[in-house]
Amino acid sequence: MPRVHVRSGEDGRFEAWVGAGAGSADARADGYAPGSDHGPVPGHEFEVLLTPESVLVGVVVDGASGEPVAGAQVFAGGLLSSFRGPAARSGPDGRFRIEHLEPGRYKPTARTERGEGLADRAVELGLAQTSEPVRIELDPAALVAGQVVFEGTGEPCTSGSVTLKDETTSLERRGEVLPDGSVRMLGVLPGTYAVAVSCQGMDATVGDVPPVEVRTEPVTDLVWPVARGRAILGVVVDASGRPVPGVTVYAELVSRAPGRTRRRGWGHSEGDGSFEMLGLEPGTYELRAFMAGRQAASGAVPKEPLKVEVEAGRDTTDVRFELEAAGAVAGRVVDGAGAGVAGVTVRVSGRDGGWSKRAMSADDGSFELSGLRPGPYRVYAQRGWDQELRAPGQSDDDVKGARVRVQAGRTAEVELVVESPDGEITGQVLAEGGEPVPDAFVSIRREPERAGAAAGTARRRVRWGDWDGGHRPVLSDSDGRFTIEGLEPGQYTVHVARRGGGEGVAEHVAVGDDVTVRIEANGAISGAVTVQGKGAPARMMVSARDLETGAAVTEAFVGGDGGFTLAGVPPGTYRVEAKSSDGVATVDGVRVRPGEETSGVRLEIAGKGAVRGRFVSLADGSPVPGVVAIATNKGGGFSIGPTTTTQGEHISDEDGVFIVRDVPAGAVDLIAWPSGPGTERFVFARTRTAVRAGETTDMGDVRLARSKVPPRKKGGDLGFTLQELTPKDDQGEPPIVVAFVRPGGPAAAAGLVPGDVIVAVDGTDVTGPSRYLYPGLIQTPEGAQVTLKTAGDKTIQITAGPPL
Repeated sequence: MPRVHVRSGEDGRFEAWVGAGAGSADARADGYAPGSDHGPVPGHEFEVLLTPESVLVGVVVDGASGEPVAGAQVFAGGLLSSFRGPAARSGPDGRFRIEHLEPGRYKPTARTERGEGLADRAVELGLAQTSEPVRIELDPAALVAGQVVFEGTGEPCTSGSVTLKDETTSLERRGEVLPDGSVRMLGVLPGTYAVAVSCQGMDATVGDVPPVEVRTEPVTDLVWPVARGRAILGVVVDASGRPVPGVTVYAELVSRAPGRTRRRGWGHSEGDGSFEMLGLEPGTYELRAFMAGRQAASGAVPKEPLKVEVEAGRDTTDVRFELEAAGAVAGRVVDGAGAGVAGVTVRVSGRDGGWSKRAMSADDGSFELSGLRPGPYRVYAQRGWDQELRAPGQSDDDVKGARVRVQAGRTAEVELVVESPDGEITGQVLAEGGEPVPDAFVSIRREPERAGAAAGTARRRVRWGDWDGGHRPVLSDSDGRFTIEGLEPGQYTVHVARRGGGEGVAEHVAVGDDVTVRIEANGAISGAVTVQGKGAPARMMVSARDLETGAAVTEAFVGGDGGFTLAGVPPGTYRVEAKSSDGVATVDGVRVRPGEETSGVRLEIAGKGAVRGRFVSLADGSPVPGVVAIATNKGGGFSIGPTTTTQGEHISDEDGVFIVRDVPAGAVDLIAWPSGPGTERFVFARTRTAVRAGETTDMGDVRLARSKVPPRKKGGDLGFTLQELTPKDDQGEPPIVVAFVRPGGPAAAAGLVPGDVIVAVDGTDVTGPSRYLYPGLIQTPEGAQVTLKTAGDKTIQITAGPPL
C-alpha cells in the first residue's frame, strides 16, 4: 500500500485516503518516540499511542588525544544492531544528542573516515529519560572503498550493496553502491572481513571474492567484478486473459552447478501485467507468484509453478503467467454473546504449506480473506504469532476455528466464536523498598495451558513485546497502579520494567486478580576474556543468557585488555559466552543476585578447528549433494560459518562431502540445510559434535531423512502432540514423549496414549544421537500410514487424517 503523509489536528485526529486492504498508521512528533497501529482499511479506527521520547546524549573524542571530534556519525543502535537509527552528528565540541528513542538498552557507536568507537558503557533509558553523558572514544580505523563492475565491459553497477562481515563476532558493515558503481565505507575497524556483493542485474560474483584485510591505512581501489545475468520477461494475466498488476513473481532455479547458491530472481507486474526479472544464471526455473494487499483480494490466485528455461547469452521473453480463478472466506469474529471482537488475526490453513493467508478483524469483528485456491481450509483466530483463540468451553489442546470449503468465484461465510476478551488484570508495581514505581512498562502474555507445554514459556516470551503476545504494554500511574484490559480467560505472566533498569515478574496471574509485582534491582557480570597463547582479543562480543527466564544481555567490546562488564543484568543464573575472531568460550552457572555484581568471570578462547562429513540419504545411504553445512556453538544461536571465502566447501559435493572451517573449539551444533536441486524433500536437520582446536572433526556419514510430503504441501494430521522442550532440555538429546492424544483422532484410534515414549519411526531409531531424524520421518501425507515403536516394544500404526 503506498504511503500517504498527513498531519493530525489539534485534537489529535487525522484522515487519509488510501486503498483498501491491510493498513498501518505510523506517527512521529517532536518530543515523542514513534508509534504505530495496524488494522483493516476500511473498518478500523486507528489509534496511535505516542510515548514521550527518551534522549541519549554524550561526547565523541579521539581515543589517543582525548580531543573532541566534530562531524562524527553517531548511531544509537551500536555495533551489534541491525537497525542503527535514530542517529545524529557530533557538533564542534564533539557533543551529540539522539532524540525520539523508545525506552530500552543502548550502547551507541560513532564513526568517521579514520575512526570508529563504541560507548564506554551501555545505557538503560527509561520513559522520557535523558541519559547521563556517554563518552565514545574513537579507535583507529580505515576507509574501505571500491567499485562494483560488470565482467567484460567494465560497466559500473548502478544499484546494490557490499557487505563486510566478521563471521564470528557478527560485526558487519554495509555500503550502498552509488550510480557510478562506487562504494565507500567509513571507519572500518582493523580485521579480516568476508565480502558479500549484491548488484541489480548480476548473476553471481566472478570467482571467489577474497576477504578484505583492514589495518589503519585506507583500503581503496578495490574492484568487485560481477557477471551480468539474463532476464525473464513476461506478463501476468487472470483466467480470462486480463492483465493483473502488482503481483510479485519470483523464479527459483531448479538446476544449477554444484556450489552455486544464488537461486532466485524477483519481479513485480506493472499496470499492464508485464514483469521482468534480472540477473539470472542459465538453467531451469520454476516461476511462482505472491499476492498481497489489493492483489490478494482479486478473483485470481497463482497456479502451480511454471517451468521456464533461461539460456546462456539471451533473455527469455514472452512468458505468460496465468492465474486461476479464486474464492474467498468472509465472516465475523464474535464472543459468546455475539459481540464483534476487533483487532485479532484471522488465518486460513489448507493443504498448501508455508505461511497461511491472514487478515485482521475490523472494529465490528468482520473480516475477509480473498484470493484463495479452491479446496478445504481451517479458519481460525489468534493473537500475536502463536496464540490461537479458543471457543467458550474449549481447551488449548482442542482444534480451534471452523472448517470451510472454498469454491472458485464464490465467498464462503463463517462465524468464529471465541472467548470474550472482556477480562482485566489490575495491580501495583513496587520498588525493592516497597515504594510505588510510576511509569513502569507492564507487559503481559497468556500462559499456554496445553498438555506438555514447556515450563516458563510465557516468562521467556513476555519480554518480546506487543508483536508477539498481541497485547500492548501499559504504564503504571503515579501510585504504581496499572490495569490491563481486553483479556481472554486464563492465567498470565506479568512483566514490569522500570525507568533506569530493574524488572519484576509475576506468574500464574488469573484474569480478575489484583497483583503486586515487586521490582528486583538489576545486577552485573564482569570478568576478562583471553585467547589461549595470545592474550586479549582485539574486539569481542560478550553475552549472558538465562536459559530458564529468557533474560539476555549482549554487548560488543573493542580494544582494551579483554576486561568486560555487562551491566543491567536481571537476577538469575546465566550462560556467559565470549566470541572473537579467534573463537568462542562459554561458562555456565554464573549467578547474578539483585543489585550485586558477579565479578571474576574468566573465559579463555581455545581457538578453532574444522568439521567435515558426508551427507547421505537415510533411505539408501546414497550421497546428497547441494546441502549447506553450518556449524554453530551449541545452543548459542549464532552462526559460526560458513563464510563467503570457503570456496563452496560447506556445500556438499557430488559425493555428499562437506567441510566447514574456522569453527570455534567446543560443543557444536551442525545444521544441514538442503538447498540444491534434488534436495527439496530432504528435511532440515541439526545434530551435534565436539571440535578441538587445530583439528578436523570427522563426523562420518550424516544421515538425512527425506520427507514423504511433497514440497510446499502440508502433512496429514496424526492427532497427537509431544512434550515441549525447554531451552535447558534442548542442550541434550531428551526422549520423545507423547503429551496429548486428541480424543477421536488418528492416534487415539491407533492406541497411542499420553506418556508413551517414541523410540522408532517406520523402523528407524530416533533416540539419543538419532533424535534429530524424528521431524523428517514423522511427516506423512493424508491417508498414508506411519508406524511408531514406543518404549516397551509397543507398535502403533497411525493413518494420517486431513491437515489441520
